[in-house]
Amino acid sequence: MLNLKEYPMVRKTDRDCEIPNLLEFLRFYKDFYKSVLDVGARYTADYYAHDIRKLAETYDGLDPTPDPKVAKIVDHFIIADAVKWEFKPYDVIICCSTLEHIGQYPIWYKDYKEKRLTVFEKILRVVRRYFWFSFPVGQDFCEPGELALFSELDFARMECLLKPFVWEAGFFWSNGPQAGHPWKPTDKKNAFRHEYDPKLGTRSLCIIEGAV
Repeated sequence: MLNLKEYPMVRKTDRDCEIPNLLEFLRFYKDFYKSVLDVGARYTADYYAHDIRKLAETYDGLDPTPDPKVAKIVDHFIIADAVKWEFKPYDVIICCSTLEHIGQYPIWYKDYKEKRLTVFEKILRVVRRYFWFSFPVGQDFCEPGELALFSELDFARMECLLKPFVWEAGFFWSNGPQAGHPWKPTDKKNAFRHEYDPKLGTRSLCIIEGAV
């Protein structure tokens, strides 16, 4: 994970923290993988898809909603619900700010916490070499039809599934990237203690990087 005291403000969104860390991770291991699956690949053409295309021999995207721009970049754009899709093995599987939407948008599930944990487990079960996740954390909060944060209890359930793997989690904080406040590293306690403020959007992020 990048060792930065503060992340440059480029887009004034969560991506200012996520994209540099994701690409650093993929570039570091580029000699040890060939295939990459991006879970939640919609809209990534303007974020990181072109960069990953240069690194992966096989690059597939998975999303329940079509995206013609991304479909032109990846080898296969798989239109499917990650909850129901039978995951195939890939060397690397990434999931950038997607888990928090599972069960909320665009497909709604009443038991969304179980469904997103199911997707997390399915990824860990099939990945051959490396995995990368990012998602917002904080006090328990759900904005129906949009997203749901991961609470400390939710994260503890993920930690149980991660026990067989070598992994690390980084936590990041901004008092509102849309207002120009940059992302900075923080500790786990601070990341989970904040309540969600719709006016400020995501303020606490977790990034998980790991290897099989």
